[in-house]
Amino acid sequence: MTILFINSIGKNKWGGGEKWIVNTAHGLQQLGHKVIVGGRRNAVLIKAAQEKGIDTTRINYCNDFSLFSSLQLTQYINKHRVSVIVASLNRDVRVAGFAAMLSKHKPRVIGRQGVQLITKKWKYKFTFKNFSHGILTNSLSLKKIYDSYNWWDDTFVKVIYNGIAETQPCLKPFNYASICELTPQTKVILSAGRLDKQKGFGYLVKAAKIAKEKNEDFKFFIAGTGKQFKYLSKLIADNELKNHVFLLGFVEDIHSLFKGADVFVLPSLYEGMPNVLLESMLEMVPVVTTPVNGAAELVEESKTGFFIPTKDANAIYEKIKFVLNNPQITQQIAAQAKETVLEKFSLDKSVQLVDAYLLEILKERDTASISMQLRWFEKVISKLRTFGHKNFKPAYYLKNYLKLKLLPPFNKNGIHRIIKSKNLYSPEYLSSRVNYYNKLNSTIIFDDSIKSLKEFVFTGEEKTYYFDTWRYTRLFDPNHKLAYKFGDVTTVPANPSIVKSRPILGNNKNSILLNLNYIRHFIFVKDRYAYLAKKNLLVWRGNVWTYQPHRIDFFQKHFENPLCNIGHVNKADFDSTWLTDKLTIDEQLKYKFILSIEGNDVATNLKWIMSSNSIAVMPTPKYETWFMEGTLKPDYHYIHIKDDYSDLNEKLNFYIRYPEKAEEIRINANKYVSQFKNKKREKLISVLVLEKYFEKTGHLPSVR
Repeated sequence: MTILFINSIGKNKWGGGEKWIVNTAHGLQQLGHKVIVGGRRNAVLIKAAQEKGIDTTRINYCNDFSLFSSLQLTQYINKHRVSVIVASLNRDVRVAGFAAMLSKHKPRVIGRQGVQLITKKWKYKFTFKNFSHGILTNSLSLKKIYDSYNWWDDTFVKVIYNGIAETQPCLKPFNYASICELTPQTKVILSAGRLDKQKGFGYLVKAAKIAKEKNEDFKFFIAGTGKQFKYLSKLIADNELKNHVFLLGFVEDIHSLFKGADVFVLPSLYEGMPNVLLESMLEMVPVVTTPVNGAAELVEESKTGFFIPTKDANAIYEKIKFVLNNPQITQQIAAQAKETVLEKFSLDKSVQLVDAYLLEILKERDTASISMQLRWFEKVISKLRTFGHKNFKPAYYLKNYLKLKLLPPFNKNGIHRIIKSKNLYSPEYLSSRVNYYNKLNSTIIFDDSIKSLKEFVFTGEEKTYYFDTWRYTRLFDPNHKLAYKFGDVTTVPANPSIVKSRPILGNNKNSILLNLNYIRHFIFVKDRYAYLAKKNLLVWRGNVWTYQPHRIDFFQKHFENPLCNIGHVNKADFDSTWLTDKLTIDEQLKYKFILSIEGNDVATNLKWIMSSNSIAVMPTPKYETWFMEGTLKPDYHYIHIKDDYSDLNEKLNFYIRYPEKAEEIRINANKYVSQFKNKKREKLISVLVLEKYFEKTGHLPSVR
């Protein structure tokens, strides 16, 4: 097979990941494969590959995605018939994955992760689920982190430890005396790696300061280059350690450094499988390291090395002191460490495992490549369809910001045109709606604590609530007083107040409903899937928090239910095993039954479910909004289940067995939703609700 390794890291960067590429590429080439390494022009990586006799190619991008680079890579793939691409950085996966989709030969794309480059964000999920066929990493801890995201099955992330070749004795040990004056009693403490914050070298410098203060004859040497060179140089200078800590820069033969070192220290904050630890252990230099990621898998405390906590300069000093004061113990540990490396971390074994993994990946190339493309395109199409289902928020915000800037704050004359439209509609219908939202039946006079409309000004907070209230209040007298309570309201205010939501039961007359935050809550869909063509399952996606015990209860009882495809998509504030993939609205519409379960107040998804060809499944609602949830009839507008969800399977099975009964509910739900689609009538009702509000709070109405 033809294998292409690509790494778009900076041309002067050289670390464990780059070393792994060169060693693995060389080993695979010796097994008979055609291997190519791609990198920046004149990069250290490219030079090292060429010295090993490996073919190289130039890649020329440095941003998150480059369409031009993908097209160029597509041509290269076609020309060289590339079978597998091993991509180092996340952007390499995106560029290579897109190129692979466009190419004739459809190579497999593997992301190689030496350290954690993926966090639980949608962009990484999208990248690796759509543009790669797997992740190759070098530590079990990293696999556990990635698998915990629940984005893929447990075979997607493969662990193969780094390997190291047994080196010949170094003929020319590094001359530390050329850097600084050494006495026979001087102890050399060595560290190496890319000079990045990740490596924790600042804490090693601080440990050197402690050693100096205690008059220890220690000299600290740090090999490597990187963006923290200036920071570390300043830290050394500020602590007057120029004669105690030395930055060596890039050292081509790192093995020469080990020959004169007494201790090797790796104070990393996080790691992959650090090559430099393997090299130190192979050279029988005692290692002191933080137990992070792969280092914890490589080193066994007090048997093959020593652990120190992260970010603890004093602990670094104390452990170095212990190692130097106990040479007999540490020599035995160093010898055991070398045996462990030779037995478990040989380069030949690592290359053979990579070879077997890539060959296995290739077995399913044809069907999986097609599947990947279909999955990607289907996902894009689904997102586009969902975009069509939802209200367009940018336009909503732009329109309302412009109104605030360009329109006068009050327009009492504008109400006349709206009121005139009353003749177009049934007086009984209008009256029933208005009196449902506004149940005030006697006059209430506000005290001075309630502000007037002219004091109802935009502060930048609760934007949608303000916009949706102001569009109507500006039509009334600015001296009228208005009480309001924005957000998810689950109690009844002391004063008659404008709210988005209220409890259904009890005396709720002080809660006056307006259609607030409708941009989020009032979504109606155009469902292209016929009811009978949908899946006989219940679906739900949303958030779950500890203050929503009713949702937690449902998950505890039905997450494993074969009739359910449910899961939360947020990072819950408790230990949950119910996290799952997001589904777009369009994807949820492929199911016959959609759970509508209240959150902080009402269930946001109820409106679009009832406008679709699917059916809402829910207990009796406890809160209501402009949608008048309190008027919905169980098993007429929605499938009703008990508050303890104990009859869920019984209800689902009944409506699966009798689809004509389910269709009746769907038709009733669609008819119910249709009354909210007349925008002019909804605007009129909103104005009439406010007019009654101002009448019942002792103000003369602007229009009678």
